[in-house]
Amino acid sequence: MLIRICAVAGVLAVVLCLTSEPAWAKPKSTTFEKLIEGSVTIAVAKFADAGPDRNKLVVNLDFLRILKGDMKPGKHRIAFEDHPWFANKGDVFVVFLDADKIWRFVAHPLNGKKLEEDLLQLDGFYDYNAYYVNPALVTLDQLQSYLKDKKLAYRFRGQVYFPDAKQAAWKAGSLTIKGTYDAVTNVGKVEGLPESKGFVGQPKVYMVHGRHGERPRFDLEYSRANNRLLTLMGKADGVDPKTGDILVRFAVLAPEVLSQKAFETYLADPKSSGPFYKFKLACKPTSDNGFPEVLYLYEQKATKKFYQDIVLEGYGRIPLESPTSSSYDGQVLRIHMKTETGAVLALVFQIAAQPANDRVFSWTFQSLLPYSIYRTSTAAGSIEINSQTVATFTVTLDSVGMNREQ
Repeated sequence: MLIRICAVAGVLAVVLCLTSEPAWAKPKSTTFEKLIEGSVTIAVAKFADAGPDRNKLVVNLDFLRILKGDMKPGKHRIAFEDHPWFANKGDVFVVFLDADKIWRFVAHPLNGKKLEEDLLQLDGFYDYNAYYVNPALVTLDQLQSYLKDKKLAYRFRGQVYFPDAKQAAWKAGSLTIKGTYDAVTNVGKVEGLPESKGFVGQPKVYMVHGRHGERPRFDLEYSRANNRLLTLMGKADGVDPKTGDILVRFAVLAPEVLSQKAFETYLADPKSSGPFYKFKLACKPTSDNGFPEVLYLYEQKATKKFYQDIVLEGYGRIPLESPTSSSYDGQVLRIHMKTETGAVLALVFQIAAQPANDRVFSWTFQSLLPYSIYRTSTAAGSIEINSQTVATFTVTLDSVGMNREQ
């Protein structure tokens, strides 16, 4: 497992990149429009017998229905260049063949249901990394409609989820997002958020692939301004068979908030640049060295250096700001800061990653401490000065404040 640690604008975030084999190239990507244009043959199919022959680079497919092109239903011996990873034996899927009848892309059921009843995830084949299609999701009806009249419109809805205090699983709040998205004109219309000040009326809508092994994302971006961020991240669960709505679970990606109340407070205050978190470290010196009994650590606190920073109060005459480095190995989080005397102070948190039920509510650069401590209530750790342990501590979330522009 490859683990990367990133400090962005002084805010600690952990990036876990999980892969069973190395990536040798950058991911590829294409648009849905280009996918359709480059596919001479599109057909509903399944494996006719055995799976793909990776030595001969061929596979026997049973074409059940032709959606585009002049090939006939029945068994066909089809070539591929990159392994068709996302097509499974026994499943029915949609194949996309180029002008040379090479199998390049597939649309496969997201939840293993029948093709007509499920959302279909679009993927290209590329042995050296991922091959993304944007938008990443489509229903069979939408695909057939696009082939007929070049229209690709989505309806979606879902509740907004927030972390649940002292629980691993996240919990739905009272907010429900409803919206439409025209992928041809790239125009979205969304409703369901409470009164919001300082933002555009409608967000940019992105339907993109998730991280490795995760569901595609349905992101709503209102603002990327550092002092007034607003993005909701959604993960698609399926499609409502009665209405055709895509069912989505949303979470607030930015700013990072722990409760619906804090989120609503942020939306209503145009001067707010997002919450900050104050942690209390109850310390116990390892020897009679006069070490402070209490320290306070602020995460995502606005300072003169950064719009979000890490600040330590209680050690020395002035607060320590902006870690010099940080690391996380899945169990132990280390934050290094320089003291007034030039010594290196290390805060060492014994804190395991908090698993959600299905990894829906995690994302790249997610802040570790607020979510973990909120959901476990406490954690233990130690403090080092120049690599020597001087105290142990227990940490709790003391309070949540709101950064405001002056």
